[in-house]
Amino acid sequence: MFVAFPGFIIPAVSGFPAAGAFISDGCTFADGYDYTNTYYSGDWNYSVTRADGAGGSYDNVEGSNTNGCYIPAGYVYSNNSLESYFSWNHGPYSGTFTFGYSYDSTYSDGVGGVGGGSGSSITAADGTVVNSYGFADTYPMTSYLKFLVSDTSQLHVFNYIDAGTDIGSSCAYSNYQDAQGTVWPNVNYRLTAYADGNGGSYYGPNDYNTMMCGYLPSGFWESYSSSDRVLTYYDEYSNQQTFTYGQDNNGYIATGSGGSNWSDTGSIYYSAGYVFYSYYDSVYDYTVNYAFDGSSGHYTYPS
Repeated sequence: MFVAFPGFIIPAVSGFPAAGAFISDGCTFADGYDYTNTYYSGDWNYSVTRADGAGGSYDNVEGSNTNGCYIPAGYVYSNNSLESYFSWNHGPYSGTFTFGYSYDSTYSDGVGGVGGGSGSSITAADGTVVNSYGFADTYPMTSYLKFLVSDTSQLHVFNYIDAGTDIGSSCAYSNYQDAQGTVWPNVNYRLTAYADGNGGSYYGPNDYNTMMCGYLPSGFWESYSSSDRVLTYYDEYSNQQTFTYGQDNNGYIATGSGGSNWSDTGSIYYSAGYVFYSYYDSVYDYTVNYAFDGSSGHYTYPS
């Protein structure tokens, strides 16, 4: 009779490998979701085939991320993330504003080890307006609470005069051309600055006729139009024709004291009786003459 003593392995008597004897190993498929809920798959389970002592075998997963069966790079094991925010009070309002986050993560390096990273990220756009409210001081203004990427230690307050507000005027002078095309030297005008609503300003159009800086000089054409004076007639073939007999010039002329007067300086080129068209009438054996009447019409007569 064979007696087994502690510390000794009973050899197989059947000729088969002992139970648990190593036969082969390899990587087998595994998958799962990492800390960020991202799906990963690959052959990262380490599986070993061993003898069962009775001529057969069995497979057993004896580890993951080992013996060349590595979890893919980037798989996040852990991640701690905190929001970055400001608590603020601005005018009659208050609240919180989240502008980014900080993180500390551990992830697979793809070759059996681990990597890690930490840092922060800004998610808010530069110049984001967190809050605003209007108020009146010397000028109507709006106070803006803004986030700036250039300084993430605090929120910044900007007080801007409302767009379009008159913030000051001054007098100047320059050469100025009137509506008729005449250049008048050293005409006084008022120049007004307006707020652009963003901390800057722009100038409005020059005002050349003000009590503050001086009125337009007497004789200055504020408006002017010029057109031909034309009459129509019918020639010997009954075709309508036109004859330009003068010029029509009119508009408003400054008085020099802030007002203006209507003026018409139209002129007539020809005197009454001027023949501007004629033809020979063979039926009656005379010439038909078209003559200007000196005003705005014409008449005909034979000769």
